[in-house]
Parts: sequence; structure tokens; C-alpha cells
Amino acid sequence: MKLLNLILVFAFLSFNLHGQYATVTFDPAMRTFNNFEPLPSEEDMMFTGVVPANVNVVEFQFFRGKNKDYKDPLYVANWERGAGDQSGSFKLPINYKLNANKKYDIRVKYFQKVEKTDREKIYGALKNNLDAYLGQTLQSSNKKIKLTKSSKEMMKDLNTIVNYGLKEYRVTNGIPFEGFSDLVKGQIKAIDDKNLNEVLFDASNSSQAMASAKYRDQLIQDLQTLIHAEVRFVLNSDISRLINQYDIPDIKTENRNGYFSLNVGYGAVYIDGNIDNLEYGTAPYVGLAFPLSTSTIAPKFFRNASVTLGIFTKNFNEVGDRGTITGPIVKRPIYLGLDYKLFQFIRFNVGAAALEEESANTGTVSGIENRVFFRPFVGLSAKINLSIGLDK
Repeated sequence: MKLLNLILVFAFLSFNLHGQYATVTFDPAMRTFNNFEPLPSEEDMMFTGVVPANVNVVEFQFFRGKNKDYKDPLYVANWERGAGDQSGSFKLPINYKLNANKKYDIRVKYFQKVEKTDREKIYGALKNNLDAYLGQTLQSSNKKIKLTKSSKEMMKDLNTIVNYGLKEYRVTNGIPFEGFSDLVKGQIKAIDDKNLNEVLFDASNSSQAMASAKYRDQLIQDLQTLIHAEVRFVLNSDISRLINQYDIPDIKTENRNGYFSLNVGYGAVYIDGNIDNLEYGTAPYVGLAFPLSTSTIAPKFFRNASVTLGIFTKNFNEVGDRGTITGPIVKRPIYLGLDYKLFQFIRFNVGAAALEEESANTGTVSGIENRVFFRPFVGLSAKINLSIGLDK
């Protein structure tokens, strides 16, 4: 009973510690984290630091080590200053667990709010670039409108123009640009409609040709109006521009100790018989469990499963017509199996038990006094993790 109470205490402590954040302080002047200490590994972090009053967005980008171009971040997190917040510090949860004993490159960006007049300048620049692209891509004549690229390529290019133009800006009070809508795509396809072109521009008289030209111009103007409106919608939001950037390469993470577990449980071993006449033994057991992976960011099955080895604390008596069933070597049933986490500290165990009994109960074999045999077992156990570490 005392052992069970101890297990429950360990489980309670484990549950309450789970989910807490490790604090990491960023120093922009020294370009360091936690005063040159390694970053916490395989746990959520809370990044903190000082921030100038004019900065309203702080962004952290995590890259694999030796990423000289700082492309394709593994994780991006942004802190945004709340309305009325005049403090000189920030707190940002980093819900991305870093691998143990690795190196990462980290880029930190500071952004400042853009005033309305400057937003108009950004809108004007984007508008001019988009119109210039459309002018190059839409080639019109008295006969037809010709697209130099497919509608799919045009959509990709238009999105690239806006994304590149806003690359060093962040939307802080609205919806970020995620690409032009299907309305724009549909308008481009309408312009590229070959059958419509033939009807409009295969005219035999000047009045029809003029009407066709007017309709052609209207199609292009409608496309431009749609594109301008969607860019304007994004820039009507509060946006911030990049004013400072810090690149910090080769940031180390902590090395983590391995661990194994003490398992205490209760199980049943199938001995013989069928569903109507089942022979089995039950007893408490204790053993050690060695996880398939000690990493908290490994695939779920490997995080939750362990190889377990141990003994039943008592022999099986009065199983059918048999005598006492023990086990080899230690004279107690021995088991080897796999355990898997059901709850925070409750494990399901399954495997095989090595058993031993006097050969008189099963048929005497010359020269062998006892019979050793193997049978499946199942059980439920609680575990206590024990750390493995090496002194430096």
C-alpha cells in the first residue's frame, strides 16, 4: 500500500510539471540566449527579453544548423505588442521542441509600425509592379487578347510580386496576404477564353471591332480593379516594417540524460486450457523498462513504448492439477515484453513469461528434473522514471 501511495505521488508531480515552459532570455546587444548557455531541448520554451518602445513585433525564426542562407525555417513565432502596452519587455511562447545536443541557427527580427502615409507608398509601389506585369503578360490587338503565360503561371507570379514586396513587413491587425482569390483566377481565365476571343474579335465591320476592343479593355480593367482591391484590403490593416535583424548561428541545445523505469504492476499468465477451462496464474510483478526512444519529439509509438524485463513476486500455486509453478534461475516467474502508455503513468504490458515446474506434472524426461516453458502474459503497471547520467 505504501508503494502504491508513493507511485501516486510521483505521478501527481509528473502531471503538474508537465506543460511548464523553460525560460530563455534573449540579449540583442550580446546576441546571446541565456548568457551563452545551451537552449533547453525537447521542451516548450518561453522567450523573454527587452524591447525598444518603437518595436511592436518581434519574430524568431529557427533553422537547422549551418543554414548559411537562412532559408526554409523550421519554425517561426511572433510576439506582437498589445493595444496600450508600453512595457519594455516581451514574452513569447515557443511551442517547438528542439532536438537534444544539436545546433540551430536563429534569426531575430524587430519590426516597427508603419504609418498610414507610408502604407499608401507601399500600396502604390505594389500597384505599379502588378500593372507592369499585367502589361507584359496581356498582349492585345484588334483581333484578340493573348496571354504570354498560362493562368496558373500568372497567379503564381502575381502572388510572388506581392509576397516579395511585403517580405519585410508583417500584418499586425488583420489578415495576412495568402494569395489572390479565385475571383482573380476566374477573371484571368475569362480573358484567356479562346472561344470568347473568336466571337468578339472576328468582326467584319468597324463598329463591331470597336465594340470588341471596348469589351477587351473592360476585361483587363476589371482584372486590374480586382487585383488592386485585394492588395488594398491587406494594406488597410496595421502593418509593421523590419528595422533590425540579428542572425545568431550555431546555437547549441542541452544534452539530455537517458532514463529507464521501475515498473510495478499486476499481471496474468496463461498456462493451459481453452476458453471454457482456462488455466492461468496471477501475481504482482516488478521490473525495469527501457524506452524505445528517450526523445520527446520522436514518433508517438517510440515515445510511449518500452522493452520491459522483470519477475513476478510470487509463484503460481494451484493452477489446475499442477503443483507450484516457479521460474528459472531466480525461482520466480520471469517475464520479457513490451509496455505501452495508456495514461500519464499507467502502462499496458504484454509479452512472454518463462516458467518452471516439476517434470512429474507434465511427463518425466530422462535426465531433466524440471521443465522450463514459456507462456504469454498481460498486465497493468505503474512506472517511476530513473535518470541515467554521466559525470563530466
